Amino acid sequence: MALPLLPTNCIAEGFETVRAYYIENVQSLISNNNDYNFTLLFEYYRSTLLAGINADILSVSDTVWQTNNVLKVSHRHLQIHMQNRHNLEPWVFLKVLITYSNGVLNDYNEATDGVQVREPQWQVWIEQQRNLDRSLRLFIEGR
Repeated sequence: MALPLLPTNCIAEGFETVRAYYIENVQSLISNNNDYNFTLLFEYYRSTLLAGINADILSVSDTVWQTNNVLKVSHRHLQIHMQNRHNLEPWVFLKVLITYSNGVLNDYNEATDGVQVREPQWQVWIEQQRNLDRSLRLFIEGR
């Protein structure tokens, strides 16, 4: 679900809208077993993401960085250091790994100090963010 793209105060309403849409348009078209699985999914989403301990940080609306996954960022940094090459020579790999490890240590220190670990934004992400910003503005304006 794309609920995290909504402003925090609209996520519960968005969830209920998705759930109501499912009940009105999908539920009668699927098997009882699949309906049961969807019921479990909705309950999991409600209890874990909407009412869980991190419910207040679910929304990424109006933020530039839409991930807080440090591992994802660190993996991307390793790919950048390796220049997306595979099967490097051992000595080249070790040099890259040492440089990368220093970066990981720096990322770890920043994350434990409460700083968001960030990666460079690609042009496609910048364009996607513009589209999300425009959609959010239209949503807030009620259009």
